[in-house]
Amino acid sequence: MYKEGDPSAFAGPLFFANIFCWLFIAMSLAVGPKLIEMKAIITVPLRFILLIVFVIKFAGLNSTHKGKGIGWYLGSEPFPLPVVEG
Repeated sequence: MYKEGDPSAFAGPLFFANIFCWLFIAMSLAVGPKLIEMKAIITVPLRFILLIVFVIKFAGLNSTHKGKGIGWYLGSEPFPLPVVEG
C-alpha cells in the first residue's frame, strides 16, 4: 500500500489511469474529428456539473462543520488535517 513519502511504492491505479488517458489521446488522433467532437460533448458539460457538485460538497450543506466548507474551498480558512494516532 502506498504511504505518503514512500518513493519506492508503485502507484498502480495512477499508472493505469495514465495509460487510459494516453490510449484515449492516441485513439482520438487515429479516429479524428468525430471522436474529438464526442469527447467535447461529454466533457464540456461535465466540468460544470462537477464544479457544482464540489462546491456543494465543500459548502458545508448539512455538514457537521457548521458551514466552514466554502471557506476551505476558497482558501480563507485552513483545512483541518486528520490527526494520525499511534
